[in-house]
Amino acid sequence: MPLLLLLLGLLLVAATAAFIGLAIAYNTGGGPDYSVNLLGNHPFSMSTLGAFASGLALATILGVGLWLMLGGGALMRHRGQRRRHARHETRKLAAQRDVMASRLQETGHEEQIPRTPEESAHAGSTSYERPRRPAMAFHRPHLRGH
Repeated sequence: MPLLLLLLGLLLVAATAAFIGLAIAYNTGGGPDYSVNLLGNHPFSMSTLGAFASGLALATILGVGLWLMLGGGALMRHRGQRRRHARHETRKLAAQRDVMASRLQETGHEEQIPRTPEESAHAGSTSYERPRRPAMAFHRPHLRGH
């Protein structure tokens, strides 16, 4: 989603900038009734008020595009920070687990640690492995985002 916002904002900014650049490059002359020239065509004529209003509209579209780009970038940055924090916590918990396992081995209670999946299935609350689901368990498919 954030990448989509970033790309959509970039597309809006690029399209608006291209349109503004073409409108300025091909329309250096002027008058009270202004005929717009884009790529050799004269699609419409406008007054000074119309040119001002179209400038406001283009500035608004450009602002929305920049806002989408900044929002997408901020969401990507926040997600990256959450991932880094989760990785850090996982490493910290793994280190704590390793310290506890070494203490267990030092005290001579290592024979109580489950070694195989069969032993861990009967180990009770000390098991770290999830029990396997039956092979014929029917369930509804998961819809992403729901």
